Amino acid sequence: MDPIATRVERQDGVPLLLLDFGGTVMKIRIAPEQLRQDLDALSGSESQQGI
Repeated sequence: MDPIATRVERQDGVPLLLLDFGGTVMKIRIAPEQLRQDLDALSGSESQQGI
């Protein structure tokens, strides 16, 4: 299922990813440092695999 809209907001100083499915909104807490590390690791594995 693909959301019809996404956005990032702050709630009480905590960054949240909001996924809007047209009536249902899912709020996901973002851990910025962990996200950065995971994206860096993913980028590194893709370049090693030639993706």
